[in-house]
Amino acid sequence: MGFNPGRPTSTGRIDIVSPDPAQPPRIQPNYLGTAADVAAVLAGARLIGRLQQTPALRGLTLGPLAVGSAALTDEALLADFRARSGTVYHPCGSCRRAPEGQGGVVDASLRVYGVHGLRVVDASVFPNITSANTQAPTVMLAWKVTELVLAGR
Repeated sequence: MGFNPGRPTSTGRIDIVSPDPAQPPRIQPNYLGTAADVAAVLAGARLIGRLQQTPALRGLTLGPLAVGSAALTDEALLADFRARSGTVYHPCGSCRRAPEGQGGVVDASLRVYGVHGLRVVDASVFPNITSANTQAPTVMLAWKVTELVLAGR
């Protein structure tokens, strides 16, 4: 069983570390960087712990639970979460849509500042993550940008 905090509030960074395009960027996701995200993880872990103790789920469990969350402290739950969790990898928001002087990467038509002919048309221009998979809103974004390109904007 698992859970996914669907609206994280932590903010990470992506930094270019070299002028060599073959060098990967430095990515610091900063997971659990806010009290709200920590609280969501603890609430999810405790809910799963309670669900695992129900007669219906105990009848489906083949062995002892990896973590008996009812008996764990917040610190122990967080340590277990950090050790065993992974990302569903739907990053967004790394290419801010704003005026260049305000830290924007792309303009309102998703044109990259300083790179003629290049637009960003993916979830990196979303101001925050959607409450579900990012695929459908990305398709809608691509449709809109196609209209902009065809209109010469």
